[in-house]
Amino acid sequence: MTSAILKRFSLRLRRRPLPPSPLPLGLDPDQAEAVAKLPSHPAGRAWAVALERLFDSQQEQLANRLAHDDYLFQCGVVHALRVVAALPDTFTTALEAQRARDTRHTRDTEPVRDWELNSGWFPRRDTPVARR
Repeated sequence: MTSAILKRFSLRLRRRPLPPSPLPLGLDPDQAEAVAKLPSHPAGRAWAVALERLFDSQQEQLANRLAHDDYLFQCGVVHALRVVAALPDTFTTALEAQRARDTRHTRDTEPVRDWELNSGWFPRRDTPVARR
């Protein structure tokens, strides 16, 4: 039994790790796009209302007199609900940043080599080339 566990563990160690996704939670761009579009969807609005009501009820429990551990747990619940409510905005920001990186990368695929263009072998970039 332990040898089977060790074999599974060693197989996981040998696998190459996946490249980290630039998007939060490691989602694919299609999945992130779907989460980002959630507030504009009619079901997304209903989800936001339900989430807001759940947040209010959890905050009311937080305002009650609680034991220290229960208070800390309730703080974690409220924080988790805030993070869930902010997910569409987080994904929208991450997708915009990824698109900006992609456009910058495609724009800079052929970098200008100033050392070549401004050397004696090539005319300067800012001066017009003489016609022959």
